[in-house]
Amino acid sequence: MVVTQRRKLGRSGLEVSPLSFGGNVFGWTIDENSSFEILDNFIAAGGNFIDTEYMSIPSGFWEILVESLRQFLGKWLKQRGHRDQRSEEDLSISLRGSSVKRYLNPRGLRILKAIDRVAKIYNSTPTQVSLAWLIANPTITSPIVSATKVEQLNDIIKAVNLHLDQDAIVLLNQASSSNT
Repeated sequence: MVVTQRRKLGRSGLEVSPLSFGGNVFGWTIDENSSFEILDNFIAAGGNFIDTEYMSIPSGFWEILVESLRQFLGKWLKQRGHRDQRSEEDLSISLRGSSVKRYLNPRGLRILKAIDRVAKIYNSTPTQVSLAWLIANPTITSPIVSATKVEQLNDIIKAVNLHLDQDAIVLLNQASSSNT
């Protein structure tokens, strides 16, 4: 499956794929060969936006990690001939929030239940439904995804072609509302 849709990235003039790949796994949970394979598959599937933001990096290690990731992506871009499509200046680097544990509250569990329900209706996975829901939201340009295996990436990419109907979106939105 090749993703051909593009979305404007704010006022930058850049157009990005509906899903962005999170580079937080490179050099941490998967080796270079596996990382290159995943990146190759992401690009082959039509992806064109790689997020380089890391979560909660201890002070003092940030510069080392940023430089390491830049070198890693630079090496991949050079080896694969994509250097002309992206430059290091295009990479966005900033800190992310903390863990997701705080979201496993009554509201979070309500959302998970609704996602499972919609996944069953669409004969899809909860991951695909979650991403399709985010993609359907006009205020979200390109949700950031991550994978450590090509099979995971292939499952994630299917979300781009999962078009939720209004009933499913209303169900998910109601479940996520802080007023319920």
